[in-house]
Amino acid sequence: MSHIPADSLVRVAGHACVVATSALTGMRSGELMELVVGCRRTDRDDDTGLARHRLVGKVIKARRWGGEPDEWVVIDEVARVIALAEQLTDAGPGQLLFGQFNGFESNGPMTWLRKWVASQAGQRLGLEPIPEVAVHPRRLRRTLSVEMAARPGGLFATKVHFKHLSVATSEGYANPRELHQAGEKPQVASSRRGPDRLRGYYGLAA
Repeated sequence: MSHIPADSLVRVAGHACVVATSALTGMRSGELMELVVGCRRTDRDDDTGLARHRLVGKVIKARRWGGEPDEWVVIDEVARVIALAEQLTDAGPGQLLFGQFNGFESNGPMTWLRKWVASQAGQRLGLEPIPEVAVHPRRLRRTLSVEMAARPGGLFATKVHFKHLSVATSEGYANPRELHQAGEKPQVASSRRGPDRLRGYYGLAA
């Protein structure tokens, strides 16, 4: 493999990391762009051996100018995605991990991913083409909230995880009818697939 295809693959993998992080955490664009190299934290229980993963970052919306420091508790897959992103970037500790981006479309992460998945490389892996449906953090955030709120105690969990200031906001986010009325389609793989919910994550635009 020459350096040109290798560089392109690294770039595509980096784009995959930011989209996967968005889909599996529901973080806003501004919050994704605030993540820095070294933002991962893992606490392990000595008795059970269980791990608790966190991302240290900033909450921007409805906060004072510049945002406020906060953390997101995330699943193991997100911790692994962030670890990969840190290996792919040239940024050093404390520097921005994903950098600045203007949405996922218009030559952004999704544009690169669609092209790569449709290329011979993606076809050799048996990946399904990514539908030509607009994908951006706001839609992924809304869809993830619907998935979370559908579980026992999920509405409160949604409020805490998405850092909403009121339960009313969480109820609006978690209402599938509002998602439909806004013209948005679910873009997170259904949890009914179990472990397959992360399948390639390329099928996000359902």
